Amino acid sequence: MAELFDQTVFLKFLAAVLAIFNPLYNIPIFLSMTKNCSAAERRHVAVVVMISVTVIALTAVVIGEEVLGVFGIDVPAFRIAGGIIIFGIGMSMLKAEDRPPGDQAAMEDGHERKLNFAVVPLAIPLTIGPG
Repeated sequence: MAELFDQTVFLKFLAAVLAIFNPLYNIPIFLSMTKNCSAAERRHVAVVVMISVTVIALTAVVIGEEVLGVFGIDVPAFRIAGGIIIFGIGMSMLKAEDRPPGDQAAMEDGHERKLNFAVVPLAIPLTIGPG
C-alpha cells in the first residue's frame, strides 16, 4: 500500500522552494529597504510582496513555458538572462544610497513617500526570479 506522505518527495520539494525563494537572502534586503518605514508600512509591503510572489509563482507554474514559447525563448536562456539581471541589481546595491533619489526629491517637495518597491525589486526579481 502506497504511503500518502512521501518524505523524500517532500524534502526535495522543500529544498527547491527554499532555493527559489531564499528567505535568508531576502530578509536583510527587506529590512534595509524598509528601514525608514513604520511597522504598519512594513506590514503593508510584506503583504504586497507575498501576494505578488504567490500570483507570479502560480502563473509561472500554469502558463510559464507557453508564454516563453510564444516569444521563442527556451528555459536555459531565460535563466541566463535572469542571472544577468540579478547580477545588475547586486552591482547597483553595492553603490546604493540611503534613499533613492526620486524618493528624496518627492519628500522635499512635500509628497508622501510611496512604497512602490514592494513588487519591483522585492517580489520580482529578488524573491521570485529566474528560479
